Amino acid sequence: MEKNLQMSYLLDFYGEMLSEKQKNIMELYYCDDLSLSEIAETHGMTRQGVRDNLKRAEHLLAGMEEKLGLIERDKGHQAQIDLLLSDLDALAKLPEVLASEEAKTLIGRITGVAEGIRNW
Repeated sequence: MEKNLQMSYLLDFYGEMLSEKQKNIMELYYCDDLSLSEIAETHGMTRQGVRDNLKRAEHLLAGMEEKLGLIERDKGHQAQIDLLLSDLDALAKLPEVLASEEAKTLIGRITGVAEGIRNW
């Protein structure tokens, strides 16, 4: 399961760098959970041909992450956003903030921006 999740992340981040055929095979295998035989049948290929395409695409995607590190960078950003939201939540509960409408408005605005970035 861990490999499937990792490959799904790689496909999300770098899938457009693959050929249409490679991307399609990766999506069918990792996202739609089709077997090599099922994919081979729908593409008019051998099971071994599908496996070779799959392994080649996996290697390309892993190499892109190794060189560019976008997934690792995204994980770091998500952790920072989670910390920011946690701190904003704690700040919003302070008595002096609860008494200030301006502070509550600013915290609400910053929280909205942080959540928007997290969900982007």
